Amino acid sequence: MTNVVIPSPGESITEVTLGAWQKQDGEWVEKDELLCEIESDKATLELLAPAAGVLSLGVKGGSEQKVGSVVARIDESAARPAGAKAAAGAGAKAAAPAAAAAAGAVGAGGSATAVAEPKATSVARKMAADKGVNLTGMAGSGPGGRVTKADVERAAGGSNAAPAAASPAAASSPAPSASPAPAAAPLPGSRAARRERMPKIRQRIAARLVESQQSTATLTTFNEVDMSEVMRLRTEHKDSFEKRHGVGLGFMGFFVKAAISALQRYPRVNAFIVGDEFEYHDYYDIAVAVGTLMAAPARTPRPRRRGRSRTSTTRTPSTRSSTGPGA
Repeated sequence: MTNVVIPSPGESITEVTLGAWQKQDGEWVEKDELLCEIESDKATLELLAPAAGVLSLGVKGGSEQKVGSVVARIDESAARPAGAKAAAGAGAKAAAPAAAAAAGAVGAGGSATAVAEPKATSVARKMAADKGVNLTGMAGSGPGGRVTKADVERAAGGSNAAPAAASPAAASSPAPSASPAPAAAPLPGSRAARRERMPKIRQRIAARLVESQQSTATLTTFNEVDMSEVMRLRTEHKDSFEKRHGVGLGFMGFFVKAAISALQRYPRVNAFIVGDEFEYHDYYDIAVAVGTLMAAPARTPRPRRRGRSRTSTTRTPSTRSSTGPGA
């Protein structure tokens, strides 16, 4: 029996999070085949099979494990199943010709339904989905012919389009991704929230950011934005807007609309950190600073407007006018 041991990601790291197992208990694995990923607060590494044999899992995926602990065992004395592939080295050498032959068969006779999808690391799959690279028929340079991050980078640099030899069925299928499926669109008026576990590296980054805020001077960064189109639009419609709605057309409605669009595109900015989890929100509450005739400059009220994604640009000026003149 060969032990599968948690390797050390770094000198100061003593504990890691075990990812989901890519192989089932009792399944045959080849040497250097991907078993799972281990995640620390500094890096994410792949846990490969140290030998070929029957896998026996010792712990569940997602659990916290100490560096050097045994998480699984491989029985090298077990008989290789009849359907198991040959040695990993031979499989890697034959990956490219086999993929080319399968693609040629599809292009010539159209009898094959789809080209077999190669094995790829989760990092490679996520990068392929982000860059729009089709992994179908790609020959991997990793152990056992697996597609690695470097293979995807080379494919993305050579061509942003999918391989021409891929079949229509394969081209129409969605690109594989290791990230979770996106949540369904929230219903109008929904104030639902969902939680997602933070990776260890994100937990460490969050802790360091808080520590930096408490121990160093925090400065404000100003960025310039081209407002010429917004100003042109305001000049063009301000008279008709005031006649129709009874208030002047200011810039705040455009600012709020732009903020909502950014939060919808990057939902993590609108999330909370609760313990070791992200709490995502399907709503957007925007606080706008306003000044009133009775308010001192040091006590400017900031009414918070809930559910701003359901509010049109025309309602923002009228809402602010009922509170007081803009600051």
